[in-house]
Amino acid sequence: MDVDLCFPCGKCPEFCPVGCIEYLPDGSVPGRGLQPVQDRFQECIGCYVCVEVCALLTDYDAIRMYDTDLVERLLGVKIGDTPPEQPEPPKPYDEFFTEGGAHSVRHLGKGSRITEKMHKEERKRLGFE
Repeated sequence: MDVDLCFPCGKCPEFCPVGCIEYLPDGSVPGRGLQPVQDRFQECIGCYVCVEVCALLTDYDAIRMYDTDLVERLLGVKIGDTPPEQPEPPKPYDEFFTEGGAHSVRHLGKGSRITEKMHKEERKRLGFE
């Protein structure tokens, strides 16, 4: 999620089916009163609902989905099929996922989808198989 584009309207946490999107702790993004939201990416199922909500209901377009391997490599994490026992709180990763960051991957395309995390039926319905 691009914290620079996020106007914390609260729509994506409201629609997230697994509840892995929450507001960043106070002071996470200096100079912002109400903090933007961020996901606990270890729990994200790649359903794409947050992307659609952000782009269609709010017109902010602050959320992108990236290939799982790319995210794991950039952030040095492993994304599994089950939520971790101790979820890591969200934090801004804007260096990697905003325009002009030192290691930016934002240019990879509007609405890229994490197809590896989708169920077989979802992949087929969306035309990935």
